[in-house]
Amino acid sequence: MNMRKKVLLAITLMNLIHYNFSDDFIQHRNNNNHTEKVLSRRKRYLIFPEGSSFSVATCMTVGVYGNPQFSIISWGLNWGFSYNLPSNSSYFKTENGDRDKRSFETKPMAQRRHRRSLFNRLEVIMQEMGYNGRDCILRALCESPKVFGKSGSNLVAELIRIIFTFPKSKVLPFEHEDLMVYDKAHRSGKAGKTECQTAYPKCGFSLIQLALGKYSSPQINY
Repeated sequence: MNMRKKVLLAITLMNLIHYNFSDDFIQHRNNNNHTEKVLSRRKRYLIFPEGSSFSVATCMTVGVYGNPQFSIISWGLNWGFSYNLPSNSSYFKTENGDRDKRSFETKPMAQRRHRRSLFNRLEVIMQEMGYNGRDCILRALCESPKVFGKSGSNLVAELIRIIFTFPKSKVLPFEHEDLMVYDKAHRSGKAGKTECQTAYPKCGFSLIQLALGKYSSPQINY
């Protein structure tokens, strides 16, 4: 083999080595890039032990009107709210069996669901006290637009207005049937064509007026 052939063979081998090395390097780099793209941080969800709840209590104490010494006798009004915390990390499934996130619930749907839970508890309490809880809640929903309008006159009135105000969006057919009844009562009062006291005669007093202290009268001095 002459010198020329040796030089050509050496150049050919060097090119082959460089090509293989470059190909391996590029493939390794692509694999690394692919691995970096595949790696991702999975979503994490916060759940609580079953039965956990978040509670808020508001207490107000004032002196009784007409009492000479307000430090002796006082009148207290307490409001408590309790919301169940999420304890289930499972997913809902569609009709096709595909896993879907639980974020399908809109804000108005959640507001209606929370109010229904609160109203049901209030109805039970009033039933145990000898009153018709359902009619009193419906009367309060009917009276709320007439009493408050768009806003309450003070903090207590604003809280009561928020509680007995239903979202403007229409109740969907698959929601709980109680929501249809509550929504109808609130819309009838908002339209101004219904006399709430006559529409719900089984409740002999206004729950809203009671909360605002309208039934409290000053002590008569003889």
